[in-house]
Amino acid sequence: MAQPPGFIQGDKTLVCKLQKALYGLKQAPRA
Repeated sequence: MAQPPGFIQGDKTLVCKLQKALYGLKQAPRA
């Protein structure tokens, strides 16, 4: 996963939540 300039390396918790949310949308777009 490419990281945009200025990405806050320490905020992995938020990144994890975003990735899970995106994955959930891909798996169940009509949920």
